[in-house]
Amino acid sequence: MTLRYTVFFIILFSSGCVELINSCSCASDITLEKSFADATVVFTGKAVRTKPGSTKDDYQITFEVDRVFKGSVPPNGRVIVSTPYESAACGVPISAGQNWQVWTKGTDDSLKVSACGRSTNEATRDLNFLNQHYIPRSSANLQSSSTYRCQYSLIITIASFFVFLGYHSFSFNR
Repeated sequence: MTLRYTVFFIILFSSGCVELINSCSCASDITLEKSFADATVVFTGKAVRTKPGSTKDDYQITFEVDRVFKGSVPPNGRVIVSTPYESAACGVPISAGQNWQVWTKGTDDSLKVSACGRSTNEATRDLNFLNQHYIPRSSANLQSSSTYRCQYSLIITIASFFVFLGYHSFSFNR
C-alpha cells in the first residue's frame, strides 16, 4: 500500500515540474499556388547581414536580391526581413553568407519569414514555378502606383503639347 502512495505522490508532484513546450505549428497541405498568392514578396538572394530585431524575440536579415518573383524591392536591391530567434516560435535559421529563396509576408516595410512559409536555402526548390513569375529587377523597384501615374501623366502631357504644337505650326504654314 505504501508503494502505491509513494508512486502516486511522485507522479503528482513531478507533473507540476513539467514545463509546457512551445512548438511551431503550421497548417498542412497548403499548395504552392496558395503560398505564392499569400506571399508579399518572393525573391532569391544572399543574406549579407543579421542583427537584433525590433523586439528581443526576433532578428533581422538583410538580403542582396538576385531575382524577384513577386512584389517589389528597393532600388538598392536590398531587402530586410525579420524572423523569430527560436525555431519553436517558427523562426528560420538564416546566417550571413547563405543564399536563400525567400517567401515573405507582411508589408513592404515589415516583411517576415516563418518556418511555416516556403523560404528555403534549397535554391532549386519550386524554381520551375517561380520562373513563370520572374520580374526583372528594373520593374520590381519600390514605387507607389501614384508615382507611376504621375510619370505617365507627365509623358502624356508633354506628348500632347508636341502634337498640339505640330498641328498649329502645320496649320499656320498653309
